[in-house]
Amino acid sequence: MRKLYTLMALLVLSATATFAQCPPANKCAFTVYMTDAWGDGWNGASVVLQQKVAGAWTSMDTITYVCGGFSGCTGTPPTAASTAIVQLCQNDSVRVQILAAGTYPDEVGLYVKNVAGNTIFTQTPVTTLTPTTAANYVYGKFVTTACFISSCPLTASPTIGNQTSCGPAPVTFTATWSNPNYSMMWVAANGSTVGTGASYTTGAITANTTVSGRLITDDNTKGRVSGGPSTALFAASTTVGYTTAPTANFTNYTGLAVTTPMTWDSTTVRVFPTTNGGTVNFRIRVYERKGKITTGLNGGALLYASAPISAVNSGTTPANIKVPVGLAFAPGRYLINIEQLAGTTGVMYRSTALPAGHTYPYNLAGLGQVDSVNFSTQTRAYYFFDWKISEACMGPVVTANATFAPLPSTAMPYTVDFNTGVPCTWTTSATTGALWTPKTVYGTASSINGTPFVMVDDDAAGSTTITSNSVLQSPSINAAGYDTLYVEFKQYYRSLTGQKGYVEVLNAAGAWVKIDSMVATSGSWTAPVTKKYNVTAYQGAAFKARLRFNDGGTFGWYWAVDDFKVYGTLAPTGNVRMQLVTDLYGSEVSYKITNATTGVVYKVGGPYADLSTYSVAAATKIDTISLPLSGTYKFKITDSYGDGLSDGTNTGWYRLVNLCSWGNKLILQDTGNFPYDPGGATTLIPCYDSTIFTMNCSQPATYVVRVNMNQQTVSTNGVHIAGNFQGWNPGSTPMLDPDGDGIYEYTINTTVGTALSYKFINGNTWANAEGLGATTGSCAVNDGSGNYNRAFTVAAPTGTAALVCFGSCSDCQAWVTFNVNMNKYAGSFTTAYVSGTFNNWSGNSNPMSDADGDGIWTASFPLNPGLIEYKFSLDNWATSEQLVAGTVCTMTTGGFTNRKYTVTYAYDTLDVVCYAKCENCTNSITLKVDMSRAGGVSSDGVHVAGNFQGWNPSATTMTLDTGLVYTVTVEAPLNSTMNFKYINGNTWGGAESLNAGTGACAVNDGSGNYNRELVLTNNDTVVPVICFSRCVVCGLSLDEAMGSVNVYPNPTTGVFTVERGVVYGDVDVQVVNLQGQAVISTVWNDGLNTLRLDGSDLPEGVYFVRLTTDQGSSAIRIAVQH
Repeated sequence: MRKLYTLMALLVLSATATFAQCPPANKCAFTVYMTDAWGDGWNGASVVLQQKVAGAWTSMDTITYVCGGFSGCTGTPPTAASTAIVQLCQNDSVRVQILAAGTYPDEVGLYVKNVAGNTIFTQTPVTTLTPTTAANYVYGKFVTTACFISSCPLTASPTIGNQTSCGPAPVTFTATWSNPNYSMMWVAANGSTVGTGASYTTGAITANTTVSGRLITDDNTKGRVSGGPSTALFAASTTVGYTTAPTANFTNYTGLAVTTPMTWDSTTVRVFPTTNGGTVNFRIRVYERKGKITTGLNGGALLYASAPISAVNSGTTPANIKVPVGLAFAPGRYLINIEQLAGTTGVMYRSTALPAGHTYPYNLAGLGQVDSVNFSTQTRAYYFFDWKISEACMGPVVTANATFAPLPSTAMPYTVDFNTGVPCTWTTSATTGALWTPKTVYGTASSINGTPFVMVDDDAAGSTTITSNSVLQSPSINAAGYDTLYVEFKQYYRSLTGQKGYVEVLNAAGAWVKIDSMVATSGSWTAPVTKKYNVTAYQGAAFKARLRFNDGGTFGWYWAVDDFKVYGTLAPTGNVRMQLVTDLYGSEVSYKITNATTGVVYKVGGPYADLSTYSVAAATKIDTISLPLSGTYKFKITDSYGDGLSDGTNTGWYRLVNLCSWGNKLILQDTGNFPYDPGGATTLIPCYDSTIFTMNCSQPATYVVRVNMNQQTVSTNGVHIAGNFQGWNPGSTPMLDPDGDGIYEYTINTTVGTALSYKFINGNTWANAEGLGATTGSCAVNDGSGNYNRAFTVAAPTGTAALVCFGSCSDCQAWVTFNVNMNKYAGSFTTAYVSGTFNNWSGNSNPMSDADGDGIWTASFPLNPGLIEYKFSLDNWATSEQLVAGTVCTMTTGGFTNRKYTVTYAYDTLDVVCYAKCENCTNSITLKVDMSRAGGVSSDGVHVAGNFQGWNPSATTMTLDTGLVYTVTVEAPLNSTMNFKYINGNTWGGAESLNAGTGACAVNDGSGNYNRELVLTNNDTVVPVICFSRCVVCGLSLDEAMGSVNVYPNPTTGVFTVERGVVYGDVDVQVVNLQGQAVISTVWNDGLNTLRLDGSDLPEGVYFVRLTTDQGSSAIRIAVQH
């Protein structure tokens, strides 16, 4: 049995001091992926990669593969232990050789990839190798590919798209660039780095915001340099200066001052094993730098961080381990520290004293300095030693804008007439089938009240489509503190057996409650029904209503709705209102309001009657109490039994509000158990809740922000919002997408007059904040220090910011490409255009082009998601396509039939369509075949098969025209070559026999099969009647066919003309004298109706014009008389 290895995963890179013959600018990184057939590493084997220096093979890098435990190396590379980076000369040979055989060299394998990710060398295990035969065994050679060499100065610029927000929300900017050796750096106004990588997310913005970025790359004309504290200067003792627990001191900051753009390539850390092992998993974080060295440095916002790093010490004594870092820096001042990650078992070294004679700063080879730590005496060194750094250069600064767009209001009373479609704060969704869709009319003229409306049309979805849980949902509406609350709308609900519609509201517990079910037809197009529901029991600050449609798994009709309202009344009978919903046992519940200073009792409520049958309406108690404005009051609610407002089945709630002139100000509310429960969970003694309050009417406000993440890859850490309302914490305030539509929402609780500032974050760190800047748009506002955020001053008790795309000031748009085939258009025009609802039916806003001249015109432009109508017009409405109503690609609105398309957030290229049709253009080809010489017509009829219909011998039936001539008209692509055969019957056994001797109409398909061939243009074609299995017309013998040829004038003085009758194909023509000698020879090509011959030089006499076809020869006499 194989022995089990307990070593932890370790990648060993032994870089020698030898360099290849090429300069550093001609070297680049190649990645070696190591495999092991058994799964326990290479067991002491090592492999060397060599290139020639001065004619001799010289080691570039040596690699080995060690794993922790049996099968520790199983799985698919790359892993931390199975990957090595080697620097090799471009376009040069590499030899791969075993350096050390190890115990099981027959298990060793590897493959090499270049910087583009392409595999350029693969070595599978050589199963015949043994520890003896493997020594210095050469696996093989390969040639490196060219390096994608970056150069300095760097002139390339990234492309950063502008974005639009949906209300106050973070905005994410994305950069693209062509050279993979370049990296993206997002920079502040002072030029320092604020983020790295292809995307950057700002905080929540409330105004137009601009972000800046530029490319950075290593200067490959300069070598890598060293700097920072050196491991050689620090003792390797196991008892002096190292961390005593895996989590201790990992947040200590080190100060970094960068003067020249640079990349921190690698560093050395010292790892101490513990009884649990010797692995430290971490990443290096980069922060804004604040504070002073003498009073303690303080990290500002987290800017970015390295990829996860694993440092493994598989031994029993401390070990120095070189680890990759890969962090780029623009000039600026930063703080760095370590974030410990899961799986850490070891501890990492830090020095509590600097070597004698050493003080900060430590130089970084002229590129910057490690200048401090956040320790007042500056006598410590935290974790990072032997820095390896590369000088870099940066490209021009590029800016992008996020435009701020506010959300529609949801203030009470709330009304929506759907005249401009479904508001962006509403959501539509369906498990399957039809969605709720805005409509101008149904059919040709039907509507509710003669205005646009919204409907779910299961009928239009088709009988095979199952519509399940098609939902139209309102946004959150602040409907708290109302004596009465109603939901109202107009409808036409047309029912079919099995179909149901539901009216539902969200209760205080966040659950959807059904308040009505639609079964029978209700209303009509000409007489819609007004539905009104008392939803007082479900009022709340986040009230929602929804309509839900199911067709029951069968074919259904539809549900049309208009003029949706939420409204209610507040009785002006007092300043404080107590709302209470008890459980079954109202006799246990009472409350009291007293003056907190004098003890005067202003109100006692309860105990209340118990309920035999529970209902929310019967359990609801509402009291209005007038209180002096200058007092301070105490409210206390008590349950004498000790279980609060919960009887085990039903859960009650209470709410005390201040009735201010602007609305209701919440004082206290809760549900279920009371927070003050002296008896706990085991002893039932009276429990209570209480608070002290005043009559202050400062107005609370809620501000709803939403961000559209449909064009982002949402972080596994979720979407967050950070702002001045929550301490600018990027990870504490998650946004939610309960309906899964990609729109994340958060409600900010604040007060009227508050200036909000925020950003959206795709994740939970500042590295993932949306990028906002001066060019983002009006939603991005400079906070005075060069940082751009979304900003908004609360002016009303409720507000909703406009839906924005992450990193933008407006909602997400998608690029759509339109294509129209104009080859069949008979008229003349200069330019085709796309005209539609998205450009107010402009005749020249969206021109199309035909760059390759193939007759297919195309145009691409961004559109907002939703249903659009459009058509193709010519020369600014000089004319436009006329579409047929009711076809699959059209819809008719107000008597106008247009094309239709639903834009989603995905980019799309529409299929090519023929002008004025729903499908692409084709030619109409009429084929005719004479069956009179086919030996009888099959009882299965006559068919034609060809490449236009998949060579199916029975699919295309020809019909009898006249005599025994059969005909059919088929469609074929424009400018194509049509190959076909006629078939007497419906199987290949009845196919006409065509071969090389049939005539010019029979064309070899390259494999010995002969078919008829027709080269098509853009025009419809009628093919002349042809005889089955022949290239000529049926019913004519050779003599008959030749008899149709006319020669004139005859006699002739010299020049005469031969005219075809029913002779087809190429004809060999000879003029022969009476001695049988050919005096004129030529070919009469098929398609030429006449042939002119010149016999002026012939002596007078009688001659014969001999005509030869594939069926034989015949002659016509002619006399030459001068």
